[in-house]
Amino acid sequence: MRRFVCALLCLALLIAALPVGALAEGYAHTRLSPDEAGFIPADDGVELEYAVYGRADAQAVLLLAPNGSDMHFYDTYLVPELAKTYRVVTFSTRGVGRTAHGEGKLTFDRDADDCVCVLDALGIDRAYVFGFSDGGNLALVLAVNHPERVAKLIPMSANIRQRGLKLRYQIAFTAQWLGLCVKCWFVRTDEARNYRDVIGKMVGQPKLRFSDLEGIRVPTLNIYGEHDLFWKCHSRGITESIPGCRELVVPDGGHSDCFTQTDTVLLPAILSFFAE
Repeated sequence: MRRFVCALLCLALLIAALPVGALAEGYAHTRLSPDEAGFIPADDGVELEYAVYGRADAQAVLLLAPNGSDMHFYDTYLVPELAKTYRVVTFSTRGVGRTAHGEGKLTFDRDADDCVCVLDALGIDRAYVFGFSDGGNLALVLAVNHPERVAKLIPMSANIRQRGLKLRYQIAFTAQWLGLCVKCWFVRTDEARNYRDVIGKMVGQPKLRFSDLEGIRVPTLNIYGEHDLFWKCHSRGITESIPGCRELVVPDGGHSDCFTQTDTVLLPAILSFFAE
């Protein structure tokens, strides 16, 4: 027993003597306070909730959140590590967080115009753009509608049309939206109508074609899960339609659970791609 204890003590001393650099360095995930936050007016006067992290003189990275999530979605996943090197910009799209719905239908085209308003207000000419799920859809629409504002592009778990979803998810999202439409006949509140319209963005939108993606001429990395919500032929079609686009399939990844591999797969790939 004495020899065993001595051996453990020796091992502990050896580990303590190792230089810090010999140990694996983890990524930062501690929630940060924004360096700038508030509201930016859109073209029609709707106030867009936004936040900025990192140095003002660094390359800008625009993070676009998934359906129903506000600008804080990436607060612990990506923002702390990206803010070490980049000027990270996030904002809440219409009907989400503290951004109002505004008049008319909620569409990705309108959201893309709002992205431009945010970039203009912050004095950003071109940004690296990352978006997940509906945020990935918005990233693609932004790159198609306003190519001059995108310097690099990472759509993650994105689709360009509703039929890119596997059939069971098309049915599920459509059924959810129809249920909310019925609910709005009985619960006539702004909150109910707002939620219906936010979910409605997953029904019949976006409305891109693969040929639309051929005009994207910036470095692009298409990321999706091995078992994502979309037909593999659809996800591969996105990769194949964008000139020079690379692809990363998250092993065993579904949809949102791809973020369980943030440190092992996502952040290494995102940081490497942006650093090129």
